[in-house]
Amino acid sequence: MEETLKLDVRSGGIKFSIPENYGYDDQKNHKLVDYSDESGSVSIKKDSDNKLKLSHFAFGKGRHDLEYDVSDLVSSEPHIVSAKWNSNSNEYQLNVE
Repeated sequence: MEETLKLDVRSGGIKFSIPENYGYDDQKNHKLVDYSDESGSVSIKKDSDNKLKLSHFAFGKGRHDLEYDVSDLVSSEPHIVSAKWNSNSNEYQLNVE
């Protein structure tokens, strides 16, 4: 059964694990989260420059981008990604454990 992702684009967050043996330093693009609705969009991807990137856009509030260098993460271990955003207070976080 496929699970449908539902996020609050104005103020919310997401937390998920990336399994072991993920290619953090593979110089490839990987889309991890891609969500949009009538209020804006949230995406998290690993780009070819080996950075995990949070892109957040809320209509009437603008766009915000954060990045985290993942090239030194140990691929043999799982990692937890968490992101939080609040377009009203202009607070954004992207963390990897």
